[in-house]
Amino acid sequence: MYGLGVTEVPTTGDPTDELILALLRTARLSRTWEAVAGRGMSKIQVSILELLRDRGTCRLTTLADVMRVELSVMSRQVNVLAEAGAIERDRDPDDGRAWLIAITGVGLETLAAVEHGRREWFDQALAGLSQSERATAARVVSAINTEWERDLRRKTQRIVPLEAAVES
Repeated sequence: MYGLGVTEVPTTGDPTDELILALLRTARLSRTWEAVAGRGMSKIQVSILELLRDRGTCRLTTLADVMRVELSVMSRQVNVLAEAGAIERDRDPDDGRAWLIAITGVGLETLAAVEHGRREWFDQALAGLSQSERATAARVVSAINTEWERDLRRKTQRIVPLEAAVES
């Protein structure tokens, strides 16, 4: 309905409708910058590297649970990252059936390049916003995400808090 060429979200008079339209448009636009700034990596691959960098070695099942994807999907993504040398897999010494996944130096370098590209992309894309406007936008988006996560937890009980998932 609203392509990338649209510069204004139509006004419906209903703040919820306007917010929905704005967020849907943001989601579409984010897919575009991910393709450019992601350096050929999918969003899930970048997220896996970020999680491993931030939290350390994780089981494959933990990665799937935290990222809310099926184990087969996570396994395919981990295979791609392993073939690229961005992660390494080792058998879990406590459970020989499980895999432990860790980020490598190549993975850290790749992630740093992606994050740098993301930052450059956003700096250019948001050049028309002041630092104050960016801070306000960050607070609002953060509040929306918090409310969505809270609602999803209530409805699905599928979201595993990162801290709980890492401890398992």
